[in-house]
Amino acid sequence: MNNKNRPGFKIFLIIFLIIPMTFACRFGAVPSVPTTPPTPIPLNIQPTEFILPTISLDTEVIIPELQFTEIPPIDSVNEAIWIETPLSGEHVKNEILLQGISDPTFEQNLGIRLVGENGDELYRGNTNIQSEAGTRGKFSLKMDITSIPTQNAILQVFSSSAKDGSLIHLSSVGIQINSGNSTGTSTNLTVERISISSITQPSLSSDQGIVISGSAWGSFENTLNFAVCGENSGNNPDFICGSMENRLLDGVLTTNAVEMGLPGNFEISLTNTNTFPPSATIVIYSVSPMNGAIDHASSQKLFQ
Repeated sequence: MNNKNRPGFKIFLIIFLIIPMTFACRFGAVPSVPTTPPTPIPLNIQPTEFILPTISLDTEVIIPELQFTEIPPIDSVNEAIWIETPLSGEHVKNEILLQGISDPTFEQNLGIRLVGENGDELYRGNTNIQSEAGTRGKFSLKMDITSIPTQNAILQVFSSSAKDGSLIHLSSVGIQINSGNSTGTSTNLTVERISISSITQPSLSSDQGIVISGSAWGSFENTLNFAVCGENSGNNPDFICGSMENRLLDGVLTTNAVEMGLPGNFEISLTNTNTFPPSATIVIYSVSPMNGAIDHASSQKLFQ
């Protein structure tokens, strides 16, 4: 029997023909590969437009107002002890020629000290104001320093109380001993560096405080020290009050200077002043950052 005439063969043939036709209808014909490149699509890009501001010469230009730092006022009174020479920062060799002008002192006497960079006293002596008692006048002194080693030093000129040795006034200059040429770097101030302008005081029977006001030229970190000295003597020497037993009070204050090195005002309020003797004085002083020596001092009686 011929296979083509069998029923099973016919069914197989029908299925063989139907399946490819079904897939062709469902998925479509396979696309052909293009033979030419695609046409590019143009991009519509607009260039960025920069607009520069126009400046007119007629436009008003506003300049901000300048700001100035206000420097507090300071009393311009004459320095009580003005050192004319040596100059501040001067190099001195073998000899110091000290010259200046001073307010009157007890018996027109002035004390002289030279303090080294380590705080040692290198020289101590005296000189006199060359004018009549009770008048302001010139002073001078030659100091032999040939044996002093090369170093920085502070030259102090001061007046002291004849009663208890407490400090009344002190001026100083910083110098360099036995090094380099003998030339100065700056002039010395002719105005008072620490000025006590007013003391508001109660009566002796009152328990209210005393207010001391004043001004000072630039001190280290705008800081000053003060001490209240009584009227007694003692066995322990003290450069400020004559003796440690005569020190009644110590304190520290700061000026209101806007910057270091500029002048500023200060104010001190003292309480329990009814325990102070009638002759008590206040000494306001500044110290050198180099060796801790006093570089300026002013004093005034608390009770007038």
